[in-house]
Amino acid sequence: MKFLTLAILFISTSAFAFNACQFQDTTAFGESKKTEISRTEKYNPVELQMIVATLKLDYWREVKDAKSALAEFNESTEAGEIIYYSIDGKKIAMIHYYPGENEYGAFFEMYPNGKFKLLAKISDGDIDCSKIK
Repeated sequence: MKFLTLAILFISTSAFAFNACQFQDTTAFGESKKTEISRTEKYNPVELQMIVATLKLDYWREVKDAKSALAEFNESTEAGEIIYYSIDGKKIAMIHYYPGENEYGAFFEMYPNGKFKLLAKISDGDIDCSKIK
C-alpha cells in the first residue's frame, strides 16, 4: 500500500513539473502566460556561467572564457538578456540573444545553491530538447 501511495504521489507531482519541451518555440512559451519575476542585463558569476554554457551549445562558436562569451552575447543584433520566471514553484531562467535575426539561447532550472540545470536549447526561436541529458 505504501508503494502505491508513493507511486501516485510521484506521478501527481511530476505531472505539474515545468517542461520547456511542451512548447514548440519561444513564441508559444511567451503566449502561455508564464509569470516573469525579473529581467537582468548585468550578470553575477552564476549568470555568467549560464551564458558560457548557452553559447557552448552552438557547435560553431569558439567560447574561450566568460569575457569572450559575454562580448558575443551582447554584440548580437539585439543585446542578450536573462529573464527569470516562477513556474510550478521553480525558478526558471531563459537566456536568449540574437546573433542574427533569429533567437538563440537556453532554458535553465535554478537551484538555491547557485547550481543550474539545462532544460532546453533555443535555436532559431525553436525550443529543442533532443540533445539534453
